[in-house]
Amino acid sequence: MAEPRSPISTTQLLLFFPRGGSAQVIRYLAAALEHHQVDCQVISGSLGEPESATHARRFFRDLDVLPIDYTPAHDVFRAGGDPLREPVPMHPSYEDRPEVADRVFVSIDPDTAHWMEARWEQILRSRVTRIPDIFHIHHLSPIQPALQSLWPDVPKIGHIHGTELKMLTRIRDRRALLDACGLAFDSDPADIEATIAREWESLTPDQQRIATSTRWPYWRWSDFWEKRLIEYAAMCDHLIVLTESARDQTVELLDYDSARIQPVPNGVDTDHFTPDRLTASQRLERWKHWLVDRPRGWDESGEPGSIRYTQAELDEWFIDAAGEQTPVLFFVGRFTSMKRVPVLIRAYQDAMPHFHWKAPLVIWGGNPGEWEGEHPYTVASEGNMDGIFFVGWRGHSELPAGLNASDVMVAPSRNEPFGQVYLEAMACQLPVVATDSGGPPTFINRNPDSPDGWVIPPDDQEALTRTLIEVVNNPDERRRRGKQALETVRSEYSWTQVAGTVRALYDDLLRDR
Repeated sequence: MAEPRSPISTTQLLLFFPRGGSAQVIRYLAAALEHHQVDCQVISGSLGEPESATHARRFFRDLDVLPIDYTPAHDVFRAGGDPLREPVPMHPSYEDRPEVADRVFVSIDPDTAHWMEARWEQILRSRVTRIPDIFHIHHLSPIQPALQSLWPDVPKIGHIHGTELKMLTRIRDRRALLDACGLAFDSDPADIEATIAREWESLTPDQQRIATSTRWPYWRWSDFWEKRLIEYAAMCDHLIVLTESARDQTVELLDYDSARIQPVPNGVDTDHFTPDRLTASQRLERWKHWLVDRPRGWDESGEPGSIRYTQAELDEWFIDAAGEQTPVLFFVGRFTSMKRVPVLIRAYQDAMPHFHWKAPLVIWGGNPGEWEGEHPYTVASEGNMDGIFFVGWRGHSELPAGLNASDVMVAPSRNEPFGQVYLEAMACQLPVVATDSGGPPTFINRNPDSPDGWVIPPDDQEALTRTLIEVVNNPDERRRRGKQALETVRSEYSWTQVAGTVRALYDDLLRDR
């Protein structure tokens, strides 16, 4: 019989205000760690009033939370000032999006970077009153050097959720393009654009895609940030990544010792995400609530509710002529480039004429006003808009209800770092259509004799179109794979199991001290 573990304490730190997958991980992991005798405090960025979904106390409810408020910096940005030079500087982002307060890391000059690091050292010195046994830092950010300066002897774990690896990969891809043109990141942006235009015919399709998707003035400090992220990683005693492939990427991109990297998958709250089969009228009532009564879909104005629907549209698409429910295709996520929402919309428009019956595509998510590349609603409006519904941003607590009002989740992301929401869909007995890249292949269709979803090549719109037709027109196979998806999640993924792995890592680090 194993000896009971001694209680320990950890502080989970997140630079960003809560909105993405890493915040969800912290919420579930911190609660699950308590079952393993780990006392958790959460220090997180926060935005808005206490009732806002992006406020840390509301998001991390029932946890011991210390919010770091970005609202003053965000207000300065709205007034035309620099949010990065405020006493609590607005956090940067790993994603390059125009006209936002949290601009991409690689656009930030070294002086401002060092200012942010110094400010975070002051913030943590004044706010942290309890020194934990272990600091658990989510993402690589100015938090690492601040903690290293303040408490160098306390063990530190860096939790790599994947977005930093994506930015580093983009830096290398863009550097290769610039090298081919005899340029560098700090070349004059006008010279970069002119040279690329002259060399266009000699560039590969991938290089052309990179060239057209890059705002060159915002990538000026890429060399600095590549080096600085490597230094942030070196300040951690150990790194957690999501998959074995992410460990390989981390070794390559961050020059980090493989022996000090632990793959730990995300888990699923199988009490919250569970099948709930509904009648056709019950499902229709849910969609009416989200799409007609309380619409939050948004167009390029960024205004929630700027996309609205009528009861007649729902009656046409969510109920067939016999009064039975139609199969609902469901996407959930932010409108970032890796999610490939435009690819999904175009594949759906191509597939729809071949469906045996109507099957609406519901797009759930998109943080208001944030998108990379083409706006999904604009893409949809350029073709046939019939059957495409934008729900808008909803709280995570509503997601199980949305999944259970659907039949299959479609997520054609390229290099999704892990894909927690895929597992949440599977826990609601939905099969998932994913791509053979990033994290999803590590848990979808691992057993070819018992498939629990569909896996297609990334960025293959024709393959996605064919798969959507199969998914809609073959309900028996869709249900069979959904049942297998539920079995996969319940047998292999739970937050209690994940927290046990993390607790064992904590113990190893403390024992080695």
